[in-house]
Amino acid sequence: MGTALHTYNSQTRLPYAGSELCLTIPGKVVGISGDLAAVDYGEDGVRHDVNISLVKPRLGDYVLVQSGFAVKLLSESEAVESLDIWKVIRELDAEQT
Repeated sequence: MGTALHTYNSQTRLPYAGSELCLTIPGKVVGISGDLAAVDYGEDGVRHDVNISLVKPRLGDYVLVQSGFAVKLLSESEAVESLDIWKVIRELDAEQT
């Protein structure tokens, strides 16, 4: 099984290999217009437009988003695994506050 939470170095856009850690958030492409895609981040109904010039998703594809850019395509199983982990993190955070 692959890694569910993907991290990338913000300067090289390569898998994390330095002291600076940037999180990427998984989401589903629900609309495309030129180099922008509407990305749905799950059951909370959160959607944002992101730049897709670095990857070429199709409607229904899952992507990892960092700083407003889709940086990687994900399989559906990778995306579901990542979204499930984010859900657990949000629930644990809510219990802490």
